[in-house]
Amino acid sequence: MIIVCDSAPLFALAVCGQLQLLEKLYDEALIPKAVYQEATVPGKPHADKIAEWAQGKIVEITDTELFRAIKLTLHKGEALERAGEEPA
Repeated sequence: MIIVCDSAPLFALAVCGQLQLLEKLYDEALIPKAVYQEATVPGKPHADKIAEWAQGKIVEITDTELFRAIKLTLHKGEALERAGEEPA
């Protein structure tokens, strides 16, 4: 099974030192580029741990159907941000 990561769980796992848990529970962990950029802002706590762990897992979501499926699981603001639109 594949998991597509959002930033909040990544931060929680980084705080606990358990980022590798995702690889133990799932066959593959993917991080949308926008999530990676959000989670690895310089100066953000644990950004360096997330950046190191994320290498090779970052994906650009270009598949419209995949984007729609992911959009259903995100908050409206997050989905709009990922789509490059401004929240109302």
